Amino acid sequence: MLAGGLDLIDRLKTGESIDRIIHLAGVRELAEIRHGGDTISIGALTTHAALAHSEVLADVVPDLPAIWRTIANPRVRHVGTLGGNLMSAMPHYDALPALLALGGQALVFDREAKLEILALQALRGRNDLLLGEVRIGVTGVPRRLLADRSLHPLVSVYLAANIDDGKVRSARLAVGCSCAQAAVVELPLDGVRAATLGSDAGELARAAAASLPEPIDDGLASASYRRRMIEVLARRLLIKLGSQP
Repeated sequence: MLAGGLDLIDRLKTGESIDRIIHLAGVRELAEIRHGGDTISIGALTTHAALAHSEVLADVVPDLPAIWRTIANPRVRHVGTLGGNLMSAMPHYDALPALLALGGQALVFDREAKLEILALQALRGRNDLLLGEVRIGVTGVPRRLLADRSLHPLVSVYLAANIDDGKVRSARLAVGCSCAQAAVVELPLDGVRAATLGSDAGELARAAAASLPEPIDDGLASASYRRRMIEVLARRLLIKLGSQP
């Protein structure tokens, strides 16, 4: 299945033989971003550039397009797609941790064109599925999405929170790069005043980092270093979240 083709080219460079390609670019419905009711739907063929400049997303979760304008370079942003980023399951790609933090789910088609809603992590290795769109639930509560990618491609951390009347209603921390697949943890912050997050940030970050799967241990960094850096970046984001109006 060919979307932007970036990963396909890399696979060909490593000597992989591919004898059939199905180009999806003509399926325009898979390149739409829609807001209906309490759901935002982002088509799998949405390019990173389209996501970065979406007025629909800017109205509901403005931090997402703002962050996406800093992802990769212009060539990649205008060719690479959200679906390709997710289905390739590369540990250092950013779509999975960002969407996990936002509570996203995948709408997929199987070989018989049956629809199914899956957790985003369930897409890994599923070559028998076609990703149609990613759905993000929205409410009337303001939503923030913060990211620290300063150690990319060793560690990247995303923090999403719903804040109403100065209190956190829900919060998720998602981590990319550091594990075989992006991981997410719910933070116990329901009812906590956002302004107090700075004082508890260290303890919260430490507990969140400890609850995640074992990080990758390779020539770039050890597992213990990655876990420590997850804690550091998570603490930064919690402090930042608490300091914002």
